Amino acid sequence: QSEKGKATRKAYRESEKGRASRKAYRESEKGKAYEQSEKRKASRKAYRESEKGKAYEQSEKRKAYQKAYQKAYQQSEKRKATRKTYEQSEKRKASMKAYKKAYNKAYKEVFKNTGDQEQARIAGKQAAALIRESNKSKLNQPEFKSKMPNRV
Repeated sequence: QSEKGKATRKAYRESEKGRASRKAYRESEKGKAYEQSEKRKASRKAYRESEKGKAYEQSEKRKAYQKAYQKAYQQSEKRKATRKTYEQSEKRKASMKAYKKAYNKAYKEVFKNTGDQEQARIAGKQAAALIRESNKSKLNQPEFKSKMPNRV
């Protein structure tokens, strides 16, 4: 590949026409089918495991992209809708019940033994935090990650 060819392709990729073309493909039936295909999954996995993928994972460019994406997402309607749905979900109610149960159990135990409210509160908060951490670690396990969309 010549330098001139690389420069031409890069210019097209970054142009409005190139962006519009890629967007149209992604939104087409063919693009949506490819997005769900085994071929794409294998391709993304191969990239992430390659030297280039690993280097990108650590790069400042990716960190800047993630920061910008997070900032945009924080202000998006999608986030508001997702939060509202979660607030009303059974999953949240079950989580809150588990946190309260752990908090109360630890609080009562420590208060019974020490008589110190402050120590009991701290113990309750630590117990609830432990439950939250275990839930987070469950989300980071491979079987849960495979259900989440991968974006790089």
